Amino acid sequence: MEPAGAARARGDWREVASRPQRVLSLRGPLVRPPVSAGVVISYKCASECRHCLCACCPSWSADWISERAAERALSWLARGIQPSPSGPEGIGINHGLHITGGEPFLNLDILLKLARMARDLGIPSTFVETNCFWASDDNETRSRLLQLREAGLRGVLVGHIAPRTNEFRELGPREFYRHLVCCSWRRP
Repeated sequence: MEPAGAARARGDWREVASRPQRVLSLRGPLVRPPVSAGVVISYKCASECRHCLCACCPSWSADWISERAAERALSWLARGIQPSPSGPEGIGINHGLHITGGEPFLNLDILLKLARMARDLGIPSTFVETNCFWASDDNETRSRLLQLREAGLRGVLVGHIAPRTNEFRELGPREFYRHLVCCSWRRP
């Protein structure tokens, strides 16, 4: 009997279908643990960008990931997430844990809990993606960044500056980014 691949190559599907099928063993893992991962904590966002992968927007309900669901997911992910090439304190888009949404800063308490969970589980290179809607004041921006650093967060990815908020209209996108960058580079 020739290998199944030869029958498939000839297009003879009846011969292939008549053979006994192999059953996959479920004893071992079917999927290897990831080396990087993203956790979407809500679809609620301060903005409504056409390019958004998850179609997040302000009209989504404020359903946030539960602490139990986050703990289960992070416990599983902790088995394989690899640090950034610059080390576990560094960040990189294709390494570590990416906390995203919607807009994670709409619920700072949940964001802080996830950062602490990741730190306590030893997950390296944890960063958050934001549209910076919250970075309109140096003092508030600095306070949030310090809280997140203490909780274990290692970086901030500015995904898109929030174009649909009142603050955006008053300050402009560069001002949000300036607040974030200036506050993140200052030493405590």
